[in-house]
Amino acid sequence: NYVASLKEVAQRANVSLATASRVLSASTHSSARYSQATRQAVVNASQELGYKPNLPARALASGRSNIVAVVYPRVLTSPFSAPFVMKLIEHIERVCSEHGFHVLLSAPRIEESQPEESYLNLVNSGYLDGIIWIDSFLSSSILALTLEICLAAIITGTEDFVVHFDETAGAYELAKHVLALG
Repeated sequence: NYVASLKEVAQRANVSLATASRVLSASTHSSARYSQATRQAVVNASQELGYKPNLPARALASGRSNIVAVVYPRVLTSPFSAPFVMKLIEHIERVCSEHGFHVLLSAPRIEESQPEESYLNLVNSGYLDGIIWIDSFLSSSILALTLEICLAAIITGTEDFVVHFDETAGAYELAKHVLALG
């Protein structure tokens, strides 16, 4: 079963490999710099050739998977029985999709303030670019694990919202911006 390469798409559309890659990436930001005619030529060529992106190859080349885990732990109830959670997941998926990210849902069982081993394996796998933890239950050991492996994390509860970030990188960006302003 033959699958067309990105190089073939670029040749058919008469553009560079980099242009074809940027246009076909899910990010509207990266393809916005090209004319409508160029974008349409690349899209048409990819459809004519039946091109499908190779997500593992893309992740290997970029060092990013574009996958965000949305985690709702099973402590007492199923995450899919709460209307609030379902609406929140719907909005998270929409925003992630608009920015070229895929959502992976995880509902690990939490016992004695520790998630099940399969969840720990997922978080430690290097497969995720970020994690959104939905619930008011969050043990310090789970928070420490998330921060230890330097995952971008948003940790929310039904009443409190907490965002953890890289303070050093934030301070650097702020200083750079202020210096650029003179």
